[in-house]
Amino acid sequence: MTEFCYLQDHLLLYADYKTPEMHSHLASHLLIAKEGKLHCMIGEEQVFGGAVFIASDVPHTIYPESGRMLVFLFDHAASYTKAMEQVWLQGRAYAVAEEELVEKLRTLWEAEKNFEKLDGAILEACGLRREAGKPMDARVAEVLDILRNKETITGDTMKDLCKAVCLSQSRLSHLFKADVGISLNRYLVLEKMRKGFEHFWQSGNITEAALRAGFDSPSHLAGACKRMFGLSFSEFIKSTK
Repeated sequence: MTEFCYLQDHLLLYADYKTPEMHSHLASHLLIAKEGKLHCMIGEEQVFGGAVFIASDVPHTIYPESGRMLVFLFDHAASYTKAMEQVWLQGRAYAVAEEELVEKLRTLWEAEKNFEKLDGAILEACGLRREAGKPMDARVAEVLDILRNKETITGDTMKDLCKAVCLSQSRLSHLFKADVGISLNRYLVLEKMRKGFEHFWQSGNITEAALRAGFDSPSHLAGACKRMFGLSFSEFIKSTK
C-alpha cells in the first residue's frame, strides 16, 4: 500500500508498488530504502544504494531489495530541485548517498511518524533547503502561484497567465524557462497531471477528476500518468491510500 503526503511543492510517498517500467518525467527524486539497497536502472547504468538522488527528465526504474521505499518527488520549479542540483547532482543524472547518511535517514524514518515532520527532517539532513538557488522573477513566481491555485488547466490558461502578469506569451515563456528550467508549456502538462491526482483524492472518481483537471477524458489522464510514473493511473490508485 502506498501512502501520500502532498506538500506545497513536492510529494512524499511511502511506496509499496511493483517495479514501474522505464520512464522519465519532470519531477526530480530522492528515494530511500527502508532496508537493504535500491536496485536502479538509470539511463543505461545499473546503480545500487540505500538512498539515491535522480535529476528530472532522466529515464529510470527502481525497486527496493526488500521492504518499502520513501520517495520524494520534487516539482521542477521547487527550490528543493535547485538545491539538489547544487548539493548532490552538480550536472550529473544521479547521485548515491553515503552509508552514514543512509543510516541517519533510516533512523529518522523509524522515529518520526508524522509525515510533515519527517519530510522536514529528511530534507534538512540531506542539505536540501527552500532558500537555495537564485531569486526568481516576481512575475514567474506569480504565475506559479496562480497555477497552484487553479482548479483546471485549459487551452486558455496560457492567455490568462500572460494577461495576469502583463507580458506577451513569448516574453513570459522566455522568463519562465530561464527561472524554472523547462518551458511553460511542459510545466502546464505537469500541473494538469498534479491536479488530476488532487481531484481524484477528493472525489474518488477518475472521470470527474480528469475533467476537472482539464483532460479530455479519463484515458488522457491515464496516459499522462503512465508517462510520469511508469504506471497506469488504475495501477497507481490500486496501490494507494
